[in-house]
Amino acid sequence: MHQGAWSGHENIIQRLIAHGSDANACDIYGMKPWDLAAHKGHCSLVKLFIETGTDVQSRGKDESTALHRASYQGHGHVVTLLLEHGADLHSKDGEGCTALHLACVRG
Repeated sequence: MHQGAWSGHENIIQRLIAHGSDANACDIYGMKPWDLAAHKGHCSLVKLFIETGTDVQSRGKDESTALHRASYQGHGHVVTLLLEHGADLHSKDGEGCTALHLACVRG
């Protein structure tokens, strides 16, 4: 599921979820498939994961959220979607940065 999320294969992700795959499974870095989708800017996948009950405040081992990842990568459409679904704009990652800090760092 992680590879499908990274690559933006929405149809594959839908099938995996329909057949019982765990959409909240973490990889060795503590990242969930939806973290990867947010990082890559796959807005429709992020929305799909939200609709299946993914916690928008879930964190990886580095304490960052999908909002941090999308902000750092400049994916404004994903950031907007996450904020509309309750992501905390003031949440800090493991280095003490908010999503706004990360967006500014990347320009």
